[in-house]
Amino acid sequence: MEAVTTHYSGLLSSSYSIPEQSSLAELVLEAMQHRILEVAQDKLSRPLLEEEMSNALAGICRTSCPGIDGLSRDFFEFFWEVIKVDLVAGLNEAWDVGCLPEHFKEGLIFLIPKVQGIITDVRQWRPITLLNTIYKIFANILAMH
Repeated sequence: MEAVTTHYSGLLSSSYSIPEQSSLAELVLEAMQHRILEVAQDKLSRPLLEEEMSNALAGICRTSCPGIDGLSRDFFEFFWEVIKVDLVAGLNEAWDVGCLPEHFKEGLIFLIPKVQGIITDVRQWRPITLLNTIYKIFANILAMH
């Protein structure tokens, strides 16, 4: 476990200095357009629609693994008529607040071997994160906007 922690800590740590917060904010603002088009503004300020959520669910790959909640795309499709009202209400609340609940964002991290046979070298493993389907639905809706 220590070898894994050491390896990924090294990969994920930065070797460059981070600019001060104000200069970083200035860089971000410079990269963004100074105004949002009126059409986009209307789309971003209205509630999320059931149809958008249904389309977002359909956009998730059938073979996509569920996250920590264990609820797959097939679960949501099968029980759509039962859960859609609550799901629409819950995601609209997150949309209005501008933040998803923490448990929506939890994921399971697994290491997958890059090649067959060499499993003793941690560099030969690739980490993947299995995200909750609710998160995937929300992300797909954002991508559509």
